[in-house]
Amino acid sequence: QLRGVPLPHPGGCTAWRVDEPATGAALVFATDVEWAAAGPRARERFLHLCRTPHPASVLLMDGHLTADQVVERAGWGHSSAAQCLQVARAAGVGRLLVTHHAPEHTDPLLAAADRDLQQAWASAALARQATLIDLPDPAQPSLHPQPSAAPGDLEP
Repeated sequence: QLRGVPLPHPGGCTAWRVDEPATGAALVFATDVEWAAAGPRARERFLHLCRTPHPASVLLMDGHLTADQVVERAGWGHSSAAQCLQVARAAGVGRLLVTHHAPEHTDPLLAAADRDLQQAWASAALARQATLIDLPDPAQPSLHPQPSAAPGDLEP
């Protein structure tokens, strides 16, 4: 099953939820979203998408900006990893993968952001290229980085 809700982004964007009725697994993918620009109704619609009929196994969400860049780049249509973490916790998802990394962010900066995320919540990390996501059990999604998913392969 596939459902979506619109998200605040200058060119418009839709977050998608894919549910597998046979297993109960669910994935929500929010490629471009400026969480700070989302009003109460947009936030509630997105959280409802993440939670209904049950919390998603995995949330992939746009964390393009650092916390400092959120203010200076208001209107660009992106969120920070910290905002993604707030959303994931509010939605009660099983795992958070932050995606859409800024191309100007260096590997050391991304590695530090990944460590910070994992220290804040063990079920959070930066998304990496070539990672397979198994969703056999909504309570225990597992990630399997492929050999090419080295630190320098963080998804831009």
